[in-house]
Amino acid sequence: MDAKKITIPYGVTSIISNAFDGCSSLTKVSIPSSVVKIDKLAFNECISLREITIPSSIKTIEDNLFSGCSSLMQITIPSSVTKIRNDAFQKCTSLTQIEIPSSVTILGNGVFSECTSLSKITIPSSITAIGSELFTPVSLLLRKFSLS
Repeated sequence: MDAKKITIPYGVTSIISNAFDGCSSLTKVSIPSSVVKIDKLAFNECISLREITIPSSIKTIEDNLFSGCSSLMQITIPSSVTKIRNDAFQKCTSLTQIEIPSSVTILGNGVFSECTSLSKITIPSSITAIGSELFTPVSLLLRKFSLS
């Protein structure tokens, strides 16, 4: 696929696994509130993806959803999300900050692994489970993070 910007039409209810996997020229995706599920790896390795809005109809950020989206600098997680699964933002090397809403209770394994530019993260007290290797390499742990 060679598209740079994609608008998912209203009425679509799910985005399947690997739907946009490896779309290297994709820079922006608009997802309507009719989408209630985005399967794992849907945007895996979209290396030019800079802008995406997750609709408030989404409850879970699935495994490797944005893994390898190396141009993604910032993302807003809606308060409808309760789980962020394994490696969801792995290798998002341009991601500088992220605020996790208080609705989230579970952070999976390696959610922010290899996010080498991440310098600010807000983790709420609502988190009841954190998977292994949340931040790798270990040098990420030495940065100042905001924990609320």
